[in-house]
Amino acid sequence: MAAFTRARAALTGFVLVFFVGAGPALADRGPTLEERDSIEQALRVQGFVRWGDIDLDESEGVWEVEDALSVDGREYDLKLRAATLEVVDREEN
Repeated sequence: MAAFTRARAALTGFVLVFFVGAGPALADRGPTLEERDSIEQALRVQGFVRWGDIDLDESEGVWEVEDALSVDGREYDLKLRAATLEVVDREEN
């Protein structure tokens, strides 16, 4: 009987960890209209003329900008520090 109780308790713990996990995962989100205006202004100041999707990666604290075209004609995927909108990473496409 004690073995059954321990097994049941272990199974219950497993189910809770498996289905509940460590908490909700942070999902990327798009910018609000105000955030988009600020991001687009910062991109223009930093020499970009066109870009694609913009999403906030809350786990890294950065805005991810896809397909940003610079004035020199090169295209990049960018990461902008959310607090300052400074480009902190760029990968050429």
